[in-house]
Amino acid sequence: MVPIRNAKIGMRRSVETAGWVLAVALLAAGCGDIQYTFQGNTGATISAISPSDAVAGGSSFTLTVFGVGFTSNTVVRWNGQNLPSAIVSSGPQAGLAVTATVPQKDIATAGTVLVDTLTPQTGAGNNGLSNTLVFTIWNTPNIASLSPPSQPAGGGGFPLTITGGSPSNFVPPTGSDPSSGSLVQWNGPTGAQTLMPTSVTSTQIVVTVPASAIQCPGTATVNVSNPGPFGATSATGLPFTITGDGGCLNMTMMDTAPPDTAAPSFSVLSFQATITGISLTPQSGSSVDLNLPSSPVVELTRLQSDSAFLGTFLASAGTYTGMSLTLANPDVVIYSPDCPNGLVVCEFMPGGTTVIPITFPSNVVVPSPTPPALALEFNLANILTFSGGTASVNFTSANVTTVNLPRTGSQAAGVQDLIEDFTGVVTAVDPIGGTVTIQSGTRGTMTATANSGTTYNDPQNLCGGIGFTLACLTGKTKLAIVSADAALNSNGSLTLLELDLLNLPSTSQDEVEGVVYQLNGSNQFSMVLADKYVEDTNASLTGAAAGNLVNVTVNSGATFSADPKNLPVPTSPKGFTAASDVVNGQTVMVHAVSASTGNGGVISLATDRVTLRYTRVTGLVSPIGNPTFTLSNLPAPLFPTNFTAPVDTFPVVTAFDNILNISGLNTGATVSIRALFLNSATASSSPFLAAKVRKQQ
Repeated sequence: MVPIRNAKIGMRRSVETAGWVLAVALLAAGCGDIQYTFQGNTGATISAISPSDAVAGGSSFTLTVFGVGFTSNTVVRWNGQNLPSAIVSSGPQAGLAVTATVPQKDIATAGTVLVDTLTPQTGAGNNGLSNTLVFTIWNTPNIASLSPPSQPAGGGGFPLTITGGSPSNFVPPTGSDPSSGSLVQWNGPTGAQTLMPTSVTSTQIVVTVPASAIQCPGTATVNVSNPGPFGATSATGLPFTITGDGGCLNMTMMDTAPPDTAAPSFSVLSFQATITGISLTPQSGSSVDLNLPSSPVVELTRLQSDSAFLGTFLASAGTYTGMSLTLANPDVVIYSPDCPNGLVVCEFMPGGTTVIPITFPSNVVVPSPTPPALALEFNLANILTFSGGTASVNFTSANVTTVNLPRTGSQAAGVQDLIEDFTGVVTAVDPIGGTVTIQSGTRGTMTATANSGTTYNDPQNLCGGIGFTLACLTGKTKLAIVSADAALNSNGSLTLLELDLLNLPSTSQDEVEGVVYQLNGSNQFSMVLADKYVEDTNASLTGAAAGNLVNVTVNSGATFSADPKNLPVPTSPKGFTAASDVVNGQTVMVHAVSASTGNGGVISLATDRVTLRYTRVTGLVSPIGNPTFTLSNLPAPLFPTNFTAPVDTFPVVTAFDNILNISGLNTGATVSIRALFLNSATASSSPFLAAKVRKQQ
């Protein structure tokens, strides 16, 4: 049988087809003779037909019907019409099969046909009819050529023209819904995706192939799939060549913390730097510059527990021993009573550019059967020192290294790294192709593709609750704020593992996320901005950047909730339900009702909605239970001196990095977590509910 074109569409449409065929089959079973009087069939018994399906618009063919009870007078019927037939008279099927010629006109249209036989008989009640089998005519596309047939790797997006064969069976869309017509299936070096055509006629399709699809050299296969209950995918795809003599490599970023013997005496609220250049060092010859699509910003505090995807890079063929990383404009925000001028929060911007030579742990060969993958490891604890009210930044080869991916952990086969809690505004969504693009205010853009294993969460029932899927976000771009977890595949593509809907307003709104460092009364607190999701026109927020100080006033009647990501956040007697549950060290997202900028660039913001999000912190493992361990040596003064807190982990929900599960921890190990941090004075559970646990090596 020719396959249905995709799982989601096929599931729905095959159910419809099955129901229709069942109804017809039941009708046929009850209407046995030529005059349609109700009686049992008295002719042959047929067991199979070959072929059992065909492509609409194809050529005439010979149909063979197998069974018993045939005679030399038996004829094959096609929807009740006799076909020129002959019994097989020799060979192993002699007397057990009848052949018939099916003319081209009888398979011109997709659908189903009822096939039976008629063996003329005499006597009352003998209708001579056999049982009925179903023959399917598929609307299968037929593609003949691609124009252009190739493009150079690393180029931009381009229009691809697909010309059909004879017959093409292309289906133009109906009305304004482009997904109702033929779609293009692209399967290339950077993964498979469904592309929506810009134009479909009965003989030709034009589609825009994105730059990401031709980022790496290799060969892509192009197919066309058709809609409808009898829609199918072209039987043979055409190759598209992505030219180039090199290959691709993937890079992520993370922070690696050294073993702690004493709690840090200051807290880093924000630490970012800009990557302005990356070049590979070959075994011989000149260095090879990688093409950075933009100047990515590294936010080191987030990298304690989570990896960030730096990109998939096209490199010339060769063997590489290392790389040079150029960083510029470090910006550090520190919370400490030792800050100058009697302040507790101080910002340092030493400026300048640093070129860091890095030696790979093993040579990287490009191209490779599986694209190589590396993680940049920043040792935050050694990079930054703070003493006497002065901070210094030390980007050196000892403090910035690389490690080969994948690392030990809970990644599935073929997954090189996990990119988690990427939060931002949905800027594009394609439910047919399964892709979603998310724009962060400070961390760039991420596009990931959903599959049948993707988990969707809508805890506030904003878009269907348990029925929430990508389709619900159609027409809601620039409105929906989501958090995504994705898997980095070996081909550089990102598979969407989980999508959490945080907010879906009817009009554009501004949301700001930050780390709480000071409580200023029952309804006020101060935080350092970590990310923003700004779609309104408030100048104080559109120009805001990570590291900015924000004073928040909680309006009367404001709502409080948590972004659970399947974690069992308590709601009774206490979880995160009121302003009294806010505590230093928490990461929260607030909706900006109003915002203004005051002295020193400090933003004053009023909010009517506060959402608890994920705190990232590093400490030492104390007593270990299962599923709970204790974390100590947390950085002061953000956390109280000698503060020790239980950390709850949860089967399936909590992800582990560098270990497979909690049994991989040991007392004294340095661990970084991403967790919901609840006020221990008011919460009815452990303070930390861990979504991620990374054991530092």
